[in-house]
Amino acid sequence: MTEKLRIPSPSLEELQGQPPRVPLPPLKVGLLGMGRVGSLVAQELSEAPDVDLRWVVRRNVPDGEPEASPWPVLADDQLTADWLQACPVDVVVDFSSSSGVKHYGLLADAGCCIVSAVSRYEAPDLAVLHALAQRTGVMHSPNITVGINFVLVASRLLRRLAPHADVEIIEEHFRNKPEVSGTALKLAKALELSEEQVHSVRVGGIVGRHQVVFGFPNQTIRIIHESISGNAFGQGALFAARWMRGRPPGLYNMRQAVESSFLETMMD
Repeated sequence: MTEKLRIPSPSLEELQGQPPRVPLPPLKVGLLGMGRVGSLVAQELSEAPDVDLRWVVRRNVPDGEPEASPWPVLADDQLTADWLQACPVDVVVDFSSSSGVKHYGLLADAGCCIVSAVSRYEAPDLAVLHALAQRTGVMHSPNITVGINFVLVASRLLRRLAPHADVEIIEEHFRNKPEVSGTALKLAKALELSEEQVHSVRVGGIVGRHQVVFGFPNQTIRIIHESISGNAFGQGALFAARWMRGRPPGLYNMRQAVESSFLETMMD
Protein backbone atom coordinates (compact mmCIF):
# COMPACT_ATOMS: atom_id res chain seq x y z
CA MET A 1 0.00 0.00 0.00
CA THR A 2 1.35 3.40 -0.98
CA GLU A 3 1.68 5.73 1.98
CA LYS A 4 -0.11 9.03 1.48
CA LEU A 5 2.00 12.15 1.61
CA ARG A 6 0.79 14.31 4.50
CA ILE A 7 1.14 18.04 3.90
CA PRO A 8 0.55 20.20 6.99
CA SER A 9 -2.20 22.77 6.65
CA PRO A 10 -0.98 26.38 6.59
CA SER A 11 -1.71 28.48 9.64
CA LEU A 12 -4.06 31.47 9.53
CA GLU A 13 -1.01 33.76 9.73
CA GLU A 14 0.59 32.06 6.70
CA LEU A 15 -2.62 32.33 4.68
CA GLN A 16 -2.78 36.04 5.48
CA GLY A 17 0.89 36.56 4.62
CA GLN A 18 1.78 37.25 8.25
CA PRO A 19 4.74 35.81 10.18
CA PRO A 20 3.86 32.95 12.58
CA ARG A 21 3.08 33.85 16.17
CA VAL A 22 6.06 33.89 18.53
CA PRO A 23 5.40 32.55 22.05
CA LEU A 24 5.17 35.39 24.54
CA PRO A 25 7.20 35.45 27.77
CA PRO A 26 5.28 34.70 30.97
CA LEU A 27 2.71 37.33 31.86
CA LYS A 28 3.83 39.15 35.01
CA VAL A 29 0.89 39.79 37.34
CA GLY A 30 0.37 41.54 40.68
CA LEU A 31 -2.71 41.01 42.84
CA LEU A 32 -4.51 43.41 45.17
CA GLY A 33 -6.62 41.66 47.79
CA MET A 34 -6.18 38.33 49.55
CA GLY A 35 -9.57 37.73 51.12
CA ARG A 36 -11.64 34.60 50.54
CA VAL A 37 -12.08 35.16 46.81
CA GLY A 38 -8.67 36.81 46.38
CA SER A 39 -6.98 33.70 47.76
CA LEU A 40 -8.74 31.57 45.13
CA VAL A 41 -7.70 34.04 42.45
CA ALA A 42 -4.08 33.83 43.62
CA GLN A 43 -4.28 30.05 43.39
CA GLU A 44 -5.54 30.13 39.80
CA LEU A 45 -2.96 32.71 38.73
CA SER A 46 -0.06 30.88 40.34
CA GLU A 47 -1.00 27.56 38.71
CA ALA A 48 -1.18 28.97 35.16
CA PRO A 49 1.96 27.93 33.25
CA ASP A 50 2.10 31.18 31.26
CA VAL A 51 1.69 33.50 34.27
CA ASP A 52 4.21 34.71 36.84
CA LEU A 53 2.37 35.92 39.96
CA ARG A 54 5.06 38.24 41.29
CA TRP A 55 3.46 39.72 44.41
CA VAL A 56 0.25 40.13 46.39
CA VAL A 57 -0.94 43.15 48.38
CA ARG A 58 -3.26 42.72 51.34
CA ARG A 59 -4.55 45.14 53.93
CA ASN A 60 -2.98 43.39 56.90
CA VAL A 61 0.05 41.11 56.78
CA PRO A 62 0.39 38.81 59.81
CA ASP A 63 3.89 38.17 61.16
CA GLY A 64 5.65 35.57 59.09
CA GLU A 65 3.24 35.82 56.17
CA PRO A 66 5.86 36.69 53.52
CA GLU A 67 7.97 33.67 54.45
CA ALA A 68 4.97 31.32 54.46
CA SER A 69 3.75 32.43 51.03
CA PRO A 70 5.12 31.23 47.66
CA TRP A 71 5.14 34.86 46.49
CA PRO A 72 5.95 38.17 48.25
CA VAL A 73 3.02 39.52 50.28
CA LEU A 74 3.04 43.26 50.86
CA ALA A 75 1.14 45.39 53.31
CA ASP A 76 -1.04 48.04 51.73
CA ASP A 77 1.49 50.83 52.32
CA GLN A 78 4.43 48.83 50.91
CA LEU A 79 3.29 49.11 47.29
CA THR A 80 5.53 51.96 46.18
CA ALA A 81 7.15 53.26 43.01
CA ASP A 82 10.46 51.76 44.16
CA TRP A 83 8.84 48.34 44.61
CA LEU A 84 7.22 48.49 41.15
CA GLN A 85 10.58 49.39 39.64
CA ALA A 86 12.27 46.48 41.41
CA CYS A 87 9.47 44.00 40.73
CA PRO A 88 7.55 45.20 37.64
CA VAL A 89 4.39 43.58 36.34
CA ASP A 90 2.37 43.75 33.12
CA VAL A 91 -1.10 43.58 34.70
CA VAL A 92 -2.48 44.16 38.20
CA VAL A 93 -5.67 42.35 39.18
CA ASP A 94 -7.75 43.98 41.94
CA PHE A 95 -10.01 41.87 44.15
CA SER A 96 -9.69 44.14 47.19
CA SER A 97 -12.24 46.94 47.67
CA SER A 98 -12.93 50.39 46.34
CA SER A 99 -10.03 51.65 48.50
CA GLY A 100 -7.65 49.92 46.09
CA VAL A 101 -8.21 52.75 43.64
CA LYS A 102 -5.65 54.80 45.56
CA HIS A 103 -2.93 52.62 44.01
CA TYR A 104 -4.11 52.99 40.44
CA GLY A 105 -2.26 56.21 39.61
CA LEU A 106 1.00 54.64 40.78
CA LEU A 107 0.29 51.53 38.70
CA ALA A 108 -0.49 53.59 35.60
CA ASP A 109 2.77 55.52 36.07
CA ALA A 110 4.59 52.17 36.11
CA GLY A 111 2.97 51.12 32.82
CA CYS A 112 0.69 48.46 34.33
CA CYS A 113 -2.68 47.55 32.88
CA ILE A 114 -5.40 47.24 35.53
CA VAL A 115 -8.13 44.60 35.87
CA SER A 116 -10.66 45.47 38.58
CA ALA A 117 -13.32 43.06 39.81
CA VAL A 118 -14.36 45.43 42.63
CA SER A 119 -18.13 45.22 42.92
CA ARG A 120 -18.89 48.83 43.71
CA TYR A 121 -17.21 52.19 43.21
CA GLU A 122 -18.50 55.59 44.27
CA ALA A 123 -18.74 58.33 41.64
CA PRO A 124 -15.31 59.88 42.50
CA ASP A 125 -13.66 56.46 42.15
CA LEU A 126 -15.30 55.89 38.76
CA ALA A 127 -14.01 59.29 37.69
CA VAL A 128 -10.49 58.13 38.58
CA LEU A 129 -10.93 54.99 36.44
CA HIS A 130 -12.09 57.05 33.47
CA ALA A 131 -9.18 59.47 33.86
CA LEU A 132 -6.60 56.68 34.14
CA ALA A 133 -8.02 55.03 31.03
CA GLN A 134 -6.42 57.88 29.12
CA ARG A 135 -3.01 56.64 30.28
CA THR A 136 -3.28 52.85 30.49
CA GLY A 137 -5.62 49.95 29.83
CA VAL A 138 -8.29 49.64 32.56
CA MET A 139 -10.87 46.86 32.75
CA HIS A 140 -13.72 47.04 35.26
CA SER A 141 -16.09 44.08 35.51
CA PRO A 142 -17.65 43.23 38.90
CA ASN A 143 -18.65 39.76 37.66
CA ILE A 144 -15.51 38.66 35.91
CA THR A 145 -16.39 35.01 35.31
CA VAL A 146 -16.05 33.88 31.71
CA GLY A 147 -19.31 31.92 31.87
CA ILE A 148 -21.69 34.72 32.81
CA ASN A 149 -20.11 37.03 30.26
CA PHE A 150 -20.51 34.37 27.58
CA VAL A 151 -24.19 34.17 28.57
CA LEU A 152 -24.37 37.94 28.11
CA VAL A 153 -22.74 37.83 24.67
CA ALA A 154 -24.82 34.85 23.49
CA SER A 155 -28.06 36.37 24.79
CA ARG A 156 -27.38 39.68 23.05
CA LEU A 157 -26.74 37.82 19.81
CA LEU A 158 -29.95 35.78 20.08
CA ARG A 159 -31.90 38.90 21.03
CA ARG A 160 -30.77 40.54 17.78
CA LEU A 161 -31.58 37.44 15.74
CA ALA A 162 -35.03 37.07 17.31
CA PRO A 163 -36.19 40.50 18.54
CA HIS A 164 -39.81 39.36 18.86
CA ALA A 165 -39.14 36.38 21.15
CA ASP A 166 -40.47 36.44 24.71
CA VAL A 167 -37.52 36.83 27.09
CA GLU A 168 -37.39 36.36 30.87
CA ILE A 169 -34.48 36.05 33.30
CA ILE A 170 -34.48 33.69 36.29
CA GLU A 171 -31.79 34.09 38.94
CA GLU A 172 -31.33 31.63 41.81
CA HIS A 173 -29.21 32.17 44.92
CA PHE A 174 -28.85 30.98 48.49
CA ARG A 175 -31.79 31.46 50.84
CA ASN A 176 -30.42 34.45 52.76
CA LYS A 177 -29.48 36.64 49.79
CA PRO A 178 -31.92 39.55 50.18
CA GLU A 179 -31.42 41.65 47.06
CA VAL A 180 -32.02 40.94 43.39
CA SER A 181 -28.86 39.74 41.68
CA GLY A 182 -26.86 42.62 40.24
CA THR A 183 -25.68 40.31 37.47
CA ALA A 184 -29.30 39.54 36.54
CA LEU A 185 -30.10 43.25 36.42
CA LYS A 186 -27.05 43.80 34.22
CA LEU A 187 -28.30 41.08 31.87
CA ALA A 188 -31.72 42.70 31.79
CA LYS A 189 -30.26 46.10 30.94
CA ALA A 190 -28.12 44.64 28.14
CA LEU A 191 -31.17 42.89 26.67
CA GLU A 192 -33.41 45.95 27.12
CA LEU A 193 -35.71 44.17 29.55
CA SER A 194 -37.53 45.65 32.52
CA GLU A 195 -36.80 44.65 36.12
CA GLU A 196 -40.21 42.96 36.16
CA GLN A 197 -38.78 40.42 33.71
CA VAL A 198 -36.20 39.34 36.30
CA HIS A 199 -37.45 36.59 38.63
CA SER A 200 -35.64 35.66 41.85
CA VAL A 201 -35.54 32.29 43.59
CA ARG A 202 -34.02 31.95 47.07
CA VAL A 203 -33.52 28.38 48.28
CA GLY A 204 -30.91 26.39 50.17
CA GLY A 205 -27.27 27.13 49.49
CA ILE A 206 -27.22 27.84 45.75
CA VAL A 207 -24.04 29.78 44.95
CA GLY A 208 -25.55 31.42 41.90
CA ARG A 209 -27.52 30.40 38.82
CA HIS A 210 -28.65 32.69 36.00
CA GLN A 211 -30.96 31.60 33.21
CA VAL A 212 -32.09 33.61 30.19
CA VAL A 213 -35.21 32.06 28.65
CA PHE A 214 -36.19 32.81 25.05
CA GLY A 215 -39.74 31.71 24.22
CA PHE A 216 -40.86 31.02 20.66
CA PRO A 217 -44.20 29.59 19.46
CA ASN A 218 -42.72 26.13 18.84
CA GLN A 219 -39.50 26.03 20.81
CA THR A 220 -37.73 27.36 23.89
CA ILE A 221 -34.07 28.29 24.20
CA ARG A 222 -32.46 28.52 27.63
CA ILE A 223 -28.97 29.96 28.17
CA ILE A 224 -27.77 29.02 31.66
CA HIS A 225 -24.76 29.76 33.82
CA GLU A 226 -24.27 28.19 37.24
CA SER A 227 -21.51 29.06 39.69
CA ILE A 228 -20.06 26.07 41.51
CA SER A 229 -16.93 27.50 43.13
CA GLY A 230 -15.25 30.85 43.70
CA ASN A 231 -12.39 29.53 41.56
CA ALA A 232 -14.47 30.67 38.59
CA PHE A 233 -13.52 34.24 39.51
CA GLY A 234 -9.85 33.29 39.39
CA GLN A 235 -10.27 31.71 35.97
CA GLY A 236 -12.07 34.84 34.79
CA ALA A 237 -9.31 37.06 36.17
CA LEU A 238 -6.75 34.92 34.34
CA PHE A 239 -8.68 35.28 31.08
CA ALA A 240 -8.97 39.05 31.59
CA ALA A 241 -5.29 39.50 32.45
CA ARG A 242 -4.21 37.62 29.34
CA TRP A 243 -6.59 39.67 27.19
CA MET A 244 -5.47 43.00 28.67
CA ARG A 245 -1.80 42.32 28.02
CA GLY A 246 -0.45 45.06 25.75
CA ARG A 247 -3.83 46.75 25.28
CA PRO A 248 -3.70 50.45 24.44
CA PRO A 249 -5.10 52.95 26.92
CA GLY A 250 -8.86 52.74 27.26
CA LEU A 251 -11.71 51.58 29.47
CA TYR A 252 -12.67 47.96 28.85
CA ASN A 253 -15.04 45.37 30.31
CA MET A 254 -15.21 41.60 30.39
CA ARG A 255 -18.03 41.44 27.84
CA GLN A 256 -15.74 43.08 25.27
CA ALA A 257 -13.00 40.56 26.04
CA VAL A 258 -15.30 37.56 25.63
CA GLU A 259 -17.00 39.05 22.56
CA SER A 260 -13.75 39.81 20.74
CA SER A 261 -12.29 36.40 21.63
CA PHE A 262 -15.48 34.75 20.36
CA LEU A 263 -15.20 36.61 17.04
CA GLU A 264 -11.50 35.73 16.71
CA THR A 265 -12.32 32.07 17.27
CA MET A 266 -15.05 32.16 14.62
CA MET A 267 -12.52 33.56 12.11
CA ASP A 268 -9.92 30.85 12.71
